[in-house]
Amino acid sequence: MRSGDISIDRDSDVSIRRQITDQVLFLIATGRLRSGEQLPSVRELARRHDIHANTVSQAYGELVDSHWLKRHRGRRLEVRSAEEPLIPREEGLDDLINATILAAREKGYSLQQLEDRVRHRLLVEPPDHVLVVTRTVEMGKLLRSELSESAPFAVETCLLQEFSANRGSAIGALVTCLPGVVPQLAPLMTSGRAILPLKACGADELVSMVRALKNPALVAIVSISPYFLELARGVMAPHIGKRHSLETYCLGEGENKDLTAAGLVFCDALVRERVKARKLIEYRIVSKASAEDIAAAIGDGGLVPRGKTLL
Repeated sequence: MRSGDISIDRDSDVSIRRQITDQVLFLIATGRLRSGEQLPSVRELARRHDIHANTVSQAYGELVDSHWLKRHRGRRLEVRSAEEPLIPREEGLDDLINATILAAREKGYSLQQLEDRVRHRLLVEPPDHVLVVTRTVEMGKLLRSELSESAPFAVETCLLQEFSANRGSAIGALVTCLPGVVPQLAPLMTSGRAILPLKACGADELVSMVRALKNPALVAIVSISPYFLELARGVMAPHIGKRHSLETYCLGEGENKDLTAAGLVFCDALVRERVKARKLIEYRIVSKASAEDIAAAIGDGGLVPRGKTLL
């Protein structure tokens, strides 16, 4: 924009300041003054039209305040782009990714090459969270609940078939599972990546409690997981014998159970508050040693506090 693009009429009822602001706005609206284009300096415009510099400065200031123009230290005012944020945005992850893509393209790498190398690098990076792979949704909920309580690391879960379809979920993850899942999961792992199998708690204490029952009684097992119940029934059945009776109950979402008539009730961590019993024993699947092994494998350097995200 040149000083001559602005006309001033001293005899007009419209103030000189308003004439300047309205004409600048009109030049922007008609495309004659484009984004990034600089305006004449205050002194230059004032000298050309023989008006006070303060009048020009006030007109420019009004246009800056209304976000039509922007200031740069040591440079003249310029027209602000309509897409430019009014408040400078803090550089985020997308900005870093964009810069990496641009740099790779400038060096002649294709996007496919970039994707392959990034995926490879991420897969070999130290883990920052735990990924529990299970066969059932319910068992995933149980294991996630127990591991999340035992240490301050982020825990995610996925089904075995989901992992098979999308192995990218292993990126940045310490992959773990129950021992029975290892044979199916191991062939899906990227070369060089290991699985850390979960160690389950023993049942010796539970068996001792059953043997300590003085009179014939109902022994109940309650869980959200049919697999948990099936496994528990197989482990406890030999110790129930003909003296006691064994029943299992699978609780759905929001369902409660009154088992006050039972002599002994075993339950998982997620149904404890929903079971009413005279003697209720919570069984933890993941052993304390296993939780400690996971924490050690992740290490403090790669730890991501629960609830924290990268984006």
